[in-house]
Amino acid sequence: MSKVWSILLGLVLLGALLTGCGTKDKEDAMPQDGAIVDNSGSATDENANTNEDANTNEDVTNEENENMSDVLTATGSYVGLADSNSVEIKIDGVTENEGYRVFKLSDEIRANYDSLGLDTGDQVSIKYQEVENAQPLLLEIEKAS
Repeated sequence: MSKVWSILLGLVLLGALLTGCGTKDKEDAMPQDGAIVDNSGSATDENANTNEDANTNEDVTNEENENMSDVLTATGSYVGLADSNSVEIKIDGVTENEGYRVFKLSDEIRANYDSLGLDTGDQVSIKYQEVENAQPLLLEIEKAS
């Protein structure tokens, strides 16, 4: 008889556990008809004005420009690609620990990167902009003479 009660109690506890771990109804979780979910997870109306998207892109570009400093120049030793979008350069005249910097490639440099013919250890001259809360943006790079 105690086995029956133990099994019954176990099933009740398991049922309570599974009920507590459930999710919202699918109807509540899905957006309404005519709405799409953007990357932020909020539902937006599919018929919304597309001019808002164009304004948003302009705002992002303006914010990037506001977060960028004046063009800076430096020389250093080319270390290599950090990933497909950035390079590492050991800046001349800076302590060993602080001299290594990773720079994000501008679109122009990324498009022509292979033609630069840079090898590890090459002395380079660079122009770049510091970007607030991001990697500095590499605007120009060439082998130093």
